[in-house]
Amino acid sequence: FGNFIKLIVLVFPLWLATVFNFLYDRIDVFLISKLVSLEQLSIYSIAYGVMKSSTIAFSFMLVGGLTKAASYSGDKVMMRNFIVKYSKLFLVISSLILVILFAFADFLLIFLYTDKYSESALILRVLAFAIIPLSLNNLTGIALNGAGMYKENLYVTIAGFLFNLTANLIVIPVYGIIGAAFVTIVTEIIILTGDIAIIKNKGLA
Repeated sequence: FGNFIKLIVLVFPLWLATVFNFLYDRIDVFLISKLVSLEQLSIYSIAYGVMKSSTIAFSFMLVGGLTKAASYSGDKVMMRNFIVKYSKLFLVISSLILVILFAFADFLLIFLYTDKYSESALILRVLAFAIIPLSLNNLTGIALNGAGMYKENLYVTIAGFLFNLTANLIVIPVYGIIGAAFVTIVTEIIILTGDIAIIKNKGLA
């Protein structure tokens, strides 16, 4: 029982980080529905859904990532090599996805949802720029958790959530869904910057 309690205390920050990650991933949708309109919400949600779906590949690529990162936690050289290797790979793939979504936004949305949601193309083009930091966030988050830095990861996630919430409350009433799309990009960059700062401070990169 004592070991069970220790385990709960250990993983609690990781669970809490997952909760805040879910919240900042959904808060823009909630605020758009309350501050703008359901019609604008549908336009934004379609674009956001396509953008998020395009990043599923990164999750599959990191299926064994946490195990690898955990095994390297005591070896800074191996951890650094792990981060550099996957960073290069993710940067290439996410850049390619960005170009595809930006160039073929209209075609993709008409193909998937008919021309009823053609207005989502502009939002998708903006959100496409969130893919690079979002994909790298998958990697840095795995690296932090693998190194046992659950609390540090939690702090960065909370910061991202608070920024996302505050910025959307300010931006959405004025700029609507286009503003929410830009806030999403900045949020992902803030989280990535925080993760990188911690990783560098620990000498892992």
